Amino acid sequence: MSMKKILMAAAAVTALTAGSASAASIYKALVSNKTVYDATAAEASRSTPYKIATETKYGDGLSTTSTADHNKITLKVDQGRLSNGGSNKDYVVTFTYAGNVGFKEAIDNTKLSLGHNSGTYSGCSHSTTLSEGGLAKGKSVTFVVNLNTGCTSTAGPDLFILDAPLTVTGSGEVTVTGKISTGGTSIDNGEATARTLIKNEAGIIFTTDTDTTATNWKLAGTTAYTTLTDNTDIGTYTLKFATADANTGPFINADATTRLDSLNLTADVKVEGDVSATSISIGGTNGTKNADKNTSSRTAIAASATAVVIKVVADADLKTSQPSRTYSMTVTPATTSDKFTAPSAKTQTLQTVGLEGTNFNVPWVAGSQSPSSTVIRIANNGTTDTGAVTVMIKSPIRNEGTTVGGTTCTSSTLSSLGKIAAGGELTLGATELKSCFGDFKRGDLVVTVQAATDNLTAKARLTTASGQISETSIGGLKQFGAY
Repeated sequence: MSMKKILMAAAAVTALTAGSASAASIYKALVSNKTVYDATAAEASRSTPYKIATETKYGDGLSTTSTADHNKITLKVDQGRLSNGGSNKDYVVTFTYAGNVGFKEAIDNTKLSLGHNSGTYSGCSHSTTLSEGGLAKGKSVTFVVNLNTGCTSTAGPDLFILDAPLTVTGSGEVTVTGKISTGGTSIDNGEATARTLIKNEAGIIFTTDTDTTATNWKLAGTTAYTTLTDNTDIGTYTLKFATADANTGPFINADATTRLDSLNLTADVKVEGDVSATSISIGGTNGTKNADKNTSSRTAIAASATAVVIKVVADADLKTSQPSRTYSMTVTPATTSDKFTAPSAKTQTLQTVGLEGTNFNVPWVAGSQSPSSTVIRIANNGTTDTGAVTVMIKSPIRNEGTTVGGTTCTSSTLSSLGKIAAGGELTLGATELKSCFGDFKRGDLVVTVQAATDNLTAKARLTTASGQISETSIGGLKQFGAY
C-alpha cells in the first residue's frame, strides 16, 4: 500500500472516530406512539418515560399496537453521516432492551430504516440484513447495513430507526441502548447511554391518616364526658385513581385505550374500638355495628378523589360519663376488574378520643426495685371533686426475670384513683405504684386527672438511698388529656 493510501485510510479512521466518547446516542424514542425521549427538546422536558400502572395484572403482557411508527427508537451518529467508504461498506447496528419487556413479534429487515436528522435523506442505496436476535419476546436485535451507491459523507445516513412493537411482561423500568460498529470496531466507543422508555407509576393512590386536631369528651355539661368537642374527625383515608396525563399514562395497557379511571374500584372499611355509646361515621354514613359493639363497618365504598373522613358520633341522650376510647381502621381496596390488582389493605391507628382534663408528666419515677423512692402528690384546691384519675407508665425498666406488669392503672385497680376530693389530695408512693404496675426499677409516669388545670397542683418527692430528698413541682401539660 502506498504512503498516500495509508495516510488517506488513517484520515478516514480519524474522521470516523472523532468525538467518539459520545459519538452515538438514543436520539428520539416513542412508546405506543408517545414521545418518551427527544434530544431536540429543552433539557428539562427531554425525558418523559411512558408510565404503566404498578397494580396491573400483566398476564400475557401489555402489548403495544403493531401500527407503524408507534414504537420507534432512533439511534443517531453524532459525529456525522456515515459513508460507503468509496465502494460498499457494512455497518453493524444493535439495539438492546433491558427490563420486563420483549418484542411482540419477530423482527424482520423492514423494521429498520435509515435517515438524516436534518435535510433530505435520499440518493443513498443500501441493503439491510437481520443477523442476530429479533425473535418474538426477545430483547436484542442486530442488523448488518450495507451502504452502497450514493452513500457519501454528505448523503449517507446518521440515523438508524428501529420500529419494533413491544410486549411489557412485568413491573420495573424498561431501558434501551444501541451501538454501531464496522469491521469489528465500534465507531462510538461502545454502547450509547441507555434511555428509560417505561417507568412504573402508581395507578391508584391509597393513603390512610390519623387526624391531628384533638377530639375529646367534654368536661362541661350537666354530666361530664357525655358530649364531644366540636372536632369529631379521628382519621381519613384516600382511595382514588391517579391522574393519567394525556402523554404518558399511567395506562393499564400500552396502547393507551384503557385507562385506570375506567375501571371499578371500591373499599371495605372496618373501624375497631368500643362503639357501645357512639357511632362511627365513614364518609358521611354511619357504619354498621356488630353484635359485640366493638366494630363498625361499611362495604363497597366507591373510590373518590376526596378523602373519606372517619368521625366519631356520640349516641343521643347519654347520661353516664364516657371513658377515653381508642380506634383503628382497616381499609381493604377491592375491584371487579381482572386487569389489575387492588392495593393491599392498610390498618391505621385513628386518633384517641380523650377526656378533657389535665396531664402531669413525671419522669424517672423510682419503683419497688430501686434503692430510691418517689412519692407523687396531686392536690385539688377547688371546691368540687375531680373526675377519675388514670396513671400510665411509659418505658418501665425491670430487673431481669421480673414479671411484666400492666401499663395503665385506674380506680378498678387502685380505688383512690376514683376522684380527688375538693380540698383533698392524691398520693402515689411505692405501695400504690406496685399495686398498679408491679415491680419495676424506674419509669416515666403520665397522670391524667379528669378536671380543669386551674385548681390542680402536683409535686414529686424523690428520696435517694443515702437519704437525700429533692422535690419538683409538676405543671399541667395540657388541658386536653389523651389517655
